[in-house]
Amino acid sequence: MRQKLTDATSAPAKEREATAALRRLVAELDLELHAAREGSGPARVTSLPTHHRQPPRK
Repeated sequence: MRQKLTDATSAPAKEREATAALRRLVAELDLELHAAREGSGPARVTSLPTHHRQPPRK
């Protein structure tokens, strides 16, 4: 029973850590995307042509 309680209380902490890491990653990628669109990003960024994906056929 104690192990279940320990697991139940540690799970939210692990989720918060993972969520924080994902938020940092999204923020960094957003900055890189903005820089690439503005042309102020690093020279190694190559813009790819945009295309619209077709919805899957049924």
